[in-house]
Amino acid sequence: MCDRVGILKDGKLVELGHLSEMKHLSALNVQATFSGVPPKVDHIKGVTNVKIIGHELSCQVTGSINELLNILAKASPKTLISREPTLEELFLNYMAIK
Repeated sequence: MCDRVGILKDGKLVELGHLSEMKHLSALNVQATFSGVPPKVDHIKGVTNVKIIGHELSCQVTGSINELLNILAKASPKTLISREPTLEELFLNYMAIK
């Protein structure tokens, strides 16, 4: 395993650092399943890519996750999964925003 990551674009080094330092390049992925209709979360600051399919909600969060967790908790989720982005997701997100 490496402890530092570099991103090259057009033959130039555009990002270099420890993977934990590069988390700013992508959002936390959150998925939750509910017994009923999932709550509305697209108004929360930092929440993007909200998708609701049936009783399942998925979204991405940058910054604090507290407000999202409060709203999800009030709706009593059956399942809740959150995960940090993979190295591939960091790379793809970086290329999409630059």
